[in-house]
Amino acid sequence: MKQFDFVKLTTIDENLENFNLHPNTMGIVINTVDNIATVMFFNEHNQGDYACVKVNIKHLETSPEKPSLEIINYFKKNLSNFDLKEKGFDKKTFNMFDNVELLIENDKYAKYGIHKGFKGVIMEDFAVKNYVLVDFGQLDEYGHYFGDCISVNLNDLKILK
Repeated sequence: MKQFDFVKLTTIDENLENFNLHPNTMGIVINTVDNIATVMFFNEHNQGDYACVKVNIKHLETSPEKPSLEIINYFKKNLSNFDLKEKGFDKKTFNMFDNVELLIENDKYAKYGIHKGFKGVIMEDFAVKNYVLVDFGQLDEYGHYFGDCISVNLNDLKILK
């Protein structure tokens, strides 16, 4: 296993569970010392989020897919820009079709006619950099649909039961 290999987590132990990792989580090897690899895992529930974790290589499987030269060069050039401190993923707090309420008044939402207290529905089972797609659409008294489907920061939403 060498630097910038794509890997898949095959098994987990108690330590890896504490990082909210699960089998089949994909990542890229940052470095390897003895039998321990520092891996940048990619969060399948929040694109753009990553976790750096030291993992015994017995828990990893090297992917047959090799990173392109472009990816390798990107990581070589930008590795210092990543936070490589050991950290895991936050627990996923939402699911597709969860009902939500907007908690804040903000110009970035108001320009679409969406205001504090509006209720909507999450439309995807993943986030992108902590933003989820929320449908705030409603039907008027004539059965006509109005409203917008916009990206909203997870911290600006309350999940309704």
